[in-house]
Amino acid sequence: MKKINFSIVTLLLVAMTLVFASCTKDGVYKPKKKISKIYQTVLTDPTPEKVLIESWTWDGKLLSKIDYGDGDIAYFNYEKNQLKSITIGDDRTEITYNGKLVETMKVYSKDELEETYTFQHEKNLISGYTVESEGNGANKAKIARLTENVFRFIAPEVAKNEADCYLKMADNNIKGKTTRTVTYKYDGKNVVEVKSTYGNGSATYTYTYTEYQNLFYNSLYDMDFSKNAPASCLVKDEDLPDYNYTYTYKVDGKFPTQSIVNLKWSIGAMSYNHTVQTDYEFVD
Repeated sequence: MKKINFSIVTLLLVAMTLVFASCTKDGVYKPKKKISKIYQTVLTDPTPEKVLIESWTWDGKLLSKIDYGDGDIAYFNYEKNQLKSITIGDDRTEITYNGKLVETMKVYSKDELEETYTFQHEKNLISGYTVESEGNGANKAKIARLTENVFRFIAPEVAKNEADCYLKMADNNIKGKTTRTVTYKYDGKNVVEVKSTYGNGSATYTYTYTEYQNLFYNSLYDMDFSKNAPASCLVKDEDLPDYNYTYTYKVDGKFPTQSIVNLKWSIGAMSYNHTVQTDYEFVD
């Protein structure tokens, strides 16, 4: 929660699950526009600099890889047009399905299992999931990136949250197996509340939305977290001050081409303000 690291930023993000009638096939990314590059500018830095943080490569309608420009390259692997795994070097995420629905997601550091996500559904909706962390002390930056990247295409809003939860445990050197449960509440086509429970603690994420299209909606699955781009997110965690995120956009019609995320929190006399601008370029 201290900074916005990767893309939305947004593996994996990643928010982002709701099924709607559409013409997309499982595993086929078919948005109105295909992302080609993502840039990020930390506006609250003393000397803001626009930095290229992701370059996307396509194989027809399939996203084949994301180059992060820092040595990490994520490769997307498919089976019959359904996303089966994402790899970064020796680390990987493997995904299993029950028909069209995501069933499990396993994150490995080399060949050692680090995290297992098991999804629950109500009809065609993801109602929540459990996360079992092995606490093996893996390469935390790559595992967080893998986690955000997968979630970015399942549930975009919670992608960064999931990466942060993993990093929080890793940074606190929590060893051994731990379990966390996550539940969703929906309002029409958008998720308005996410509750994460871990041990004796919990965190609640409450969302409001704009009329704009979620940038990653209708992406790698025929199911998505929220159709609209978020307007705000309030995070309440028993161990932390309240975090207030607000989102503003530049759009092409209703499709975002730029997002600005502002994070504010305060405790006593201490306050924190962090603003990140993300710009998107698209395939012609």
